[in-house]
Amino acid sequence: MPPKRFTVELERVQKTATMFRVPFDLEEAFGRARPPVRVTIRGHTWRTTPGVYDGVGHIVVNRAVKAATGVDAGDRVRVAMELDTESGEARSRGVSTTCRPRRLSARAAPRTPSASASVPPEVNVSASS
Repeated sequence: MPPKRFTVELERVQKTATMFRVPFDLEEAFGRARPPVRVTIRGHTWRTTPGVYDGVGHIVVNRAVKAATGVDAGDRVRVAMELDTESGEARSRGVSTTCRPRRLSARAAPRTPSASASVPPEVNVSASS
């Protein structure tokens, strides 16, 4: 299936978020309301899953994508979007995954108190008269 090509205006949402509305029915085009897709703007391709709000598909253009493409809210851009048919394993080795959350290393993981630190010391209460 060839990519869908269209032109959209990037929108600012709240203070810094940038996104665009998908101008066609995702379920009709790709078989699912929230299909995994590959999006290309100005030669930069990334993988993502659209959000659906009030029945309309939306694609977030995050900071990394804006930096790679030089686009921002208010810009009219040409977009190519296609169904991402690669498996999750293949995706992890392939094209930019700028929308994937980073994993914390064991060293960077938040510290939790040890079990002994969370147990209060015994308190000896005796009746005094």
